[in-house]
Amino acid sequence: MMSGRDLTGLRGRDRGQTTQDFATGISVFLLTVTFTFAFVPATVTPFGSPVTDAIPAKSDRVASTIIDTNAVDGSSRTLDNESIDGLIGEGGSDLRAEFGLRSTAQVNITIQRRNGDIVKADLTGSDPGYRLVAGDDYPQNQAAASTTRVVRMDVDGCRTGCLLVVRVW
Repeated sequence: MMSGRDLTGLRGRDRGQTTQDFATGISVFLLTVTFTFAFVPATVTPFGSPVTDAIPAKSDRVASTIIDTNAVDGSSRTLDNESIDGLIGEGGSDLRAEFGLRSTAQVNITIQRRNGDIVKADLTGSDPGYRLVAGDDYPQNQAAASTTRVVRMDVDGCRTGCLLVVRVW
């Protein structure tokens, strides 16, 4: 049989949750949620990619356009030296205008050997050899979208295949 002893705690039976208890609990909860939403994205941001989704598509489009418009007839991956000279050669075209990129976009086109060395060649037979690089100088610490395609050219070291590297940032 139960005794008449009060088992509800030290404060007595009449005590329920007061308005002050509710306000304190809700305040702590809202501060916690606000802190979480404010702080957690800042901790994850350094690990995000600075390259947006549209930039890889631009890089791929530029590489595809170069191959499609400068290929030797009948060979989809062999580039015509004179066409490439007009694009990449000294005094070549404005790449942003050529490929419909924004004026704020940076683009670099490089033709390199498979070992990473940049090809130096005389594409038309009238110029001294120059490096096959066009566009903006690519800083090595800059995040960029890069597209690489294997191409052939009538240049020493590229008859069996070189790499067309397009970087957009």
